Amino acid sequence: MQWHRLSAPRGFRRALTHLSAEVSRAAREALATRMLSAAADVPAVRDDPGEGAIRRMQAIGRAYIEFAVSEPHLFDTAFMAAGAAPSCADDPSEWGVLNDALDALVRTGVLAVARRETAALVAWSAVHGLSGVLVRPMLPAPYQPNDAITATLAGVLDALDVRQPREMR
Repeated sequence: MQWHRLSAPRGFRRALTHLSAEVSRAAREALATRMLSAAADVPAVRDDPGEGAIRRMQAIGRAYIEFAVSEPHLFDTAFMAAGAAPSCADDPSEWGVLNDALDALVRTGVLAVARRETAALVAWSAVHGLSGVLVRPMLPAPYQPNDAITATLAGVLDALDVRQPREMR
């Protein structure tokens, strides 16, 4: 028996697993870049930094969902089970972008510090869940995608008890 031939497929699988992890990381970085771009496009609100922070939070949530819908295969790749860790941390990281936005909500006083610990989990679950529903398309009638996105983003703010300026309600 030729044992060296039996080990080749294992080495190939290991290389493929690591390659998959790198491709997945690159896809997540593309998502994070889209989120950062959306946040940067939100004009500053001089007289109300809390409103600006809320608008950036909504923009990154919408960008996350719209990335999934416009790039469904890349979105699936971003969150595939690669079987190995990537060679380095995501830079930028979609999780980091979300957490930075939540920290801005706390700094501006619209999100209570007591809510911050679980805020990322609540926001992530909502936008990631809706993304999956829209990508697969499983959105039940009579909901329309844009209305579902708007309702989900508003629901995240409501769930986190974000104090919204009167004109945003």
